[in-house]
Amino acid sequence: MADKKYKVILNIAVARYLLKKGFIIKDVKPSVKIRGRVAFVFELTPELKQTLLHYSENKK
Repeated sequence: MADKKYKVILNIAVARYLLKKGFIIKDVKPSVKIRGRVAFVFELTPELKQTLLHYSENKK
């Protein structure tokens, strides 16, 4: 995974939202930031950035 850029999502609700929007999880692994949590790894694309922005704007 060193040659591509990835976005790690720790929130399962956000990960589900991205899955529903058609994004593919590249990897699932234990979180190094929060013990006991799972990290969902997505490829970082302009579309993913836009979708995350849309998600955060609509959660307010």
